[in-house]
Amino acid sequence: MSSWLKYIEHIQPVKSGYFKAGDSLFYNGIDSRMITPEILRLINEKASIFHKKIKIFNEESVDDFVGYLTGCELCTTDWDVSGYFDSYNNTIAYTEQYCTASKQFLETLCHEMSHSFQINIGIDILDKTLLNRFKSEQQCDTMAYYLMKAINPTLTNYTFDGSYFDKSALNWLADYYVGTPVKNDVF
Repeated sequence: MSSWLKYIEHIQPVKSGYFKAGDSLFYNGIDSRMITPEILRLINEKASIFHKKIKIFNEESVDDFVGYLTGCELCTTDWDVSGYFDSYNNTIAYTEQYCTASKQFLETLCHEMSHSFQINIGIDILDKTLLNRFKSEQQCDTMAYYLMKAINPTLTNYTFDGSYFDKSALNWLADYYVGTPVKNDVF
């Protein structure tokens, strides 16, 4: 067995359906088809670091969790989003309204950390089209799901409440980018 399977071998592939917007199809849930072997190797490396250096996720380990796995600093924001990754300043921000021990907080961190992972493997997260930005967000939700399962293999019947798996999320992202250089090539 290759070493990258050590932490993810217990995770069953997830398949979802699709929804259509314009001429494009998008996944309507976590889907293993968005994950490449390279991404799985990276998730396993991050899970291995977690198990060696951090061991448990709690309020005291939040900064280490983000720092060890991404090299980013963690900060808070008052923006109307649950979190964001700033590649220019190498930071991950979250909204203080989320308790740092909550499931949603951990999901948000794992999602934002996944943007950092995308950059590590050469994915352009700053693409100038809505189509590719939305697909990047869907991939991050999927990566976050697999990362959470890899760092906590005891999770059973776990559901990830990803944000980017329906048309309303696509509409929200389209509205978010109005007035920016991101081209709406979906609607």
